[in-house]
Amino acid sequence: MINIIQIKDLDAPELQIYYNLNEAQLFHYFEPKPGIFIAESPKVIERALDAGCVPMSFLMEKKHVETQAKEILARCDKLQSRDLTQESLVYREDEHVIPVYVAEVEMLAKITGYQLTRGMLCAMYRPALSSVEQLCKNARRVAILENVVNPTNVGAIFRSAAALGMDAVLLTQACADPLYRRASRVSMGTVFQIPWTYFDKSASWPNAAAVLGPPTRAMEPQPIPSSGSRPKSAITPPPRKFCSGIITMEMARHRMTALPPLSSAGILTVKPTVVKNMIIKTVCSVASKLMDAMPME
Repeated sequence: MINIIQIKDLDAPELQIYYNLNEAQLFHYFEPKPGIFIAESPKVIERALDAGCVPMSFLMEKKHVETQAKEILARCDKLQSRDLTQESLVYREDEHVIPVYVAEVEMLAKITGYQLTRGMLCAMYRPALSSVEQLCKNARRVAILENVVNPTNVGAIFRSAAALGMDAVLLTQACADPLYRRASRVSMGTVFQIPWTYFDKSASWPNAAAVLGPPTRAMEPQPIPSSGSRPKSAITPPPRKFCSGIITMEMARHRMTALPPLSSAGILTVKPTVVKNMIIKTVCSVASKLMDAMPME
């Protein structure tokens, strides 16, 4: 059930998670058990709930209790204690009540330091991640993110992967967390719709990906005509070794260092040089090549 609480003290300890803790501190909030993450905007929160994520608390504008947050709160109010005691969440102490902290927009701006996206935040418990083997057991198309450290880029890539019908997303250890607030917001909640996990830090990800099954033909930008050298976004040597072929994309010269390499036949590899406002255009422009190259049943 939910409990609506009017905010009176800006320094209340229960609000610290929304403005005084960074992403790393949220990640380790219940260490050694899984931590928490912050979902922003009704759309992202709805998709997180659809994926089975359990809310810890809400922070929102007072007016939204009876408007855009009404259905979400009604849904959470119906949660029973059995819904809040998943095996990974047994450390929850107040499992019967989900506090909803409300305030006017001016006070929320003082708390968070900026105006909230559609005036709504939700702290949620982190779900346990599957292994690479479990995630890819029945997947036919998999996207691999190699060292994409910008959360905005991660979110944009997830939206593109969702548009292309990817069955799973695998990330190297250096990638930004898809559950970071900015990443999940930019993704429009698709980080909760596409199964994802990280490669084991102790293993080489090309070797781990190679055992998944389907042969992989990588896609990357065409070498720069004047020098013949490859742009910075070209696929690095380790993953090139397990690719069975390379598909070269022809594109405008001035964009070559900003475009991501893509791969097909089951694997989509994205480098950290992806630019947020270009990723969707890039993916859509080569979608036909990807689909032609991917093995279809």
